[in-house]
Amino acid sequence: GIPSHRLEYINAGKALQNSGKRLHVGLYNTYHRLKMLYGERAGFQIQSEEGKGTDVTVWIPLDEGGLT
Repeated sequence: GIPSHRLEYINAGKALQNSGKRLHVGLYNTYHRLKMLYGERAGFQIQSEEGKGTDVTVWIPLDEGGLT
């Protein structure tokens, strides 16, 4: 799992901002790609307990004909 201080940093959105540093590139790219493709209805949530594991939930909106 992710240490609590790192998870707080990530969940506060700081890992999703382009600060010019090469930290959290995967999270940054994933977040912005979801927003670009699906808008504000898409996203992800990270839950973690240090020493136990991490769960990531990703949501993508559906349209009437299936996935958009």
